[in-house]
Amino acid sequence: MAPARPLDGRMPLERLLLGLAFALAALAGSFVLWDPLAVDERAHVQRITRHAAEAARAGLEGELRSLLGAQTLLARSWAESGPLTHTEWEYEAKLFFENHPGCLIVEWLDFRSGVRRRRSREGLGQQEADALASQAWPLPTEQARAELEPTLGPLLLLPDGRAVLRAGAPAGHGESADGQLRAIFDLEATLRRSLSVHQRLGYSILVHEGEQVIFQSLDPESRDEMKWGEESALRLAGIEWRLRIAPSQALLEDMRSPLPELALVLGGLLGVLGAFAAGRARNAQRNSIALKQARDEVARRVTDRTAELERVNRKLRAEVQERTNAEQSLRNLSTRLLKLQDEERRRIARELHDSTSQILAAVGVGLERARRSLQRGDVADAEGVLLENGDLVGQVTREIRTLSFLLHPPVLDDLGLEYALPWYVKGFSRRSGIAVSVDVPREMGRLPAEVELTLYRTIQEALANVRHHSGSRNASVALKRERDTIRLEIADSGRGFDAAVGGAGALGVGIAGMRERARQLGGAMEIESGAGGTTIRVALPLKNHGSAWTAA
Repeated sequence: MAPARPLDGRMPLERLLLGLAFALAALAGSFVLWDPLAVDERAHVQRITRHAAEAARAGLEGELRSLLGAQTLLARSWAESGPLTHTEWEYEAKLFFENHPGCLIVEWLDFRSGVRRRRSREGLGQQEADALASQAWPLPTEQARAELEPTLGPLLLLPDGRAVLRAGAPAGHGESADGQLRAIFDLEATLRRSLSVHQRLGYSILVHEGEQVIFQSLDPESRDEMKWGEESALRLAGIEWRLRIAPSQALLEDMRSPLPELALVLGGLLGVLGAFAAGRARNAQRNSIALKQARDEVARRVTDRTAELERVNRKLRAEVQERTNAEQSLRNLSTRLLKLQDEERRRIARELHDSTSQILAAVGVGLERARRSLQRGDVADAEGVLLENGDLVGQVTREIRTLSFLLHPPVLDDLGLEYALPWYVKGFSRRSGIAVSVDVPREMGRLPAEVELTLYRTIQEALANVRHHSGSRNASVALKRERDTIRLEIADSGRGFDAAVGGAGALGVGIAGMRERARQLGGAMEIESGAGGTTIRVALPLKNHGSAWTAA
């Protein structure tokens, strides 16, 4: 007796083969749609991570260059001003620690007088500081005096496992150094401060020197995601580091697109439906009604998925346009910042050319005159000329120190704008001959550091414009503090200008720079100018800068 056939007319083996055909078709359809989108997604994540690695390297390189530059300028200033007293050394070292939070030890060695001064950060024991300095710096040799380039590293591992970074900045003229400023920095604190932005964004970071890991910031969930990491090499002043950055699991989920998963589902569905349609085609006569219903269902689902993909595509196009606009804004801001930097350099160059270089030229003439007097045997005349040259050299030294204080006066960080502003205005009036009145409310108190710096730079730029453009012989500076706002007003009685084009015209980028500083702190700047003079008003909010200020 033959076995009974199932109601649908298929034997069990035939149903098994048909099920396998459906599964293979589903896998094939899913792979065909999923693979291109998955490849594009991986490339997109790698591009973003590569840009993040380059940005982190550039930020770290800028931080180290700034550190070496500040150290070099300070070393030259100390070398030119002569031996420091104990009080001067303590004050200068304290400022250096405040400006470089990661610094553990700072040491000044004067090759001419043999004076050697050292100070360690508060909390670091004297015995530990001496042991650390002796390991970090051997005794200076004649060869060391000839090395005029600032250097970093190599790294030094302490017995407790910490790593420190060594930085040396010589100062001198000709072919030998007069002195050297040495500093030892906590490597982890320095790198964590420089790379903190990328850590907050959700990136895991590894820094290698050779095969040794000198810094790591790994999210516990992102150790398996280092396969997404990208590397960038940093070579600077004697160090060679490799940065490897990888997105954390949460950031990786934000970067990924839902399209591959949608394609996987849609491809499997289409594969199953296609196999089902092919199987049903064998029994077209018996199942024509069911086949028509299946085709209608497939068409409906394809239409829905197509509409969904179109919505996703529109969203992607909007995101691309938003990113393009952001990149253009970033380029515009970078261009304006470069212009401001170039203008500042021109201003410093003019100061050096108009005063310092002229005095140095006079020193050269005096030295030539002294040489001729010595050749004639007129020692008295030569001594008199040398004494005059000594006065001129002292004057140059004072002018350079004044220029350095004008660029960033320590009194602004130590005592605040309430004391720094009268000091600056007094020096400006003495140099320019312009009478400037200052109105600062009593007991104004400390403001947030970024607010004080913005107000100080704005006053500098505005008074410079008064000196170079307005022709006014007097000006006024007034500060007024309200509950959550600090207001600044600078006025003169000069010839004025067209406020609509003054920032981009005769006054260069100075007005644009002041506007940009105010905008970055959420404030605003207004200009009124006419035949009776010019008035600049700046308003900066205080409530968005935390509680790092003292109420009046």
